[in-house]
Amino acid sequence: ESLATALKRDCDVEAETVLDPTFLLDAEDYMAVAEPINVTQPFVLAYYLSEEEQLFNCAQKVAEQLKQPLVEIHFYRTERSSGWQVADCGPGEFLTYFRNASCVLTNSFHGVAFSIIFQRPFYAVYGKDSRKDSILNKLNLTERHIYSPQDIMCGDIGLQSVDASALLRREREKTLAFLKKSIGQ
Repeated sequence: ESLATALKRDCDVEAETVLDPTFLLDAEDYMAVAEPINVTQPFVLAYYLSEEEQLFNCAQKVAEQLKQPLVEIHFYRTERSSGWQVADCGPGEFLTYFRNASCVLTNSFHGVAFSIIFQRPFYAVYGKDSRKDSILNKLNLTERHIYSPQDIMCGDIGLQSVDASALLRREREKTLAFLKKSIGQ
């Protein structure tokens, strides 16, 4: 359930749903602050908001199918790993990992956001989350939401570039119009 729905139901308050501010910049804006990373070969990226076994299993399956190393971004080093962990990257490196990944697997809203912004093939691996559901619905990317490795079809890991740019542009325009109206411009 969205916050806008809950506000209407519980408080009789109308609320406008707008894009997360992350989406108000485009890839070129973010790449202006990007920094180099130590990975020069193609790789699969797993970005963990929380440590979940399903995400790890899905990421391993995609890396095996692509025959590419799995690079994992965690908040801290973990015992269970593909062997290539990053737990101390700054914002510039973080952006470069997303920009350079062959495929991204994540359970993070912002992992989904940067995959979309950089038009990277991705899978969002999570149970239920209205925030992620909302952006995937708005951009017609619901097929990117998976629950387990069984949802990844052998030989068909969806490596087409994720291009939701027309829908994202429309949502950006709506969000900016709402913000301008809200501040009286």
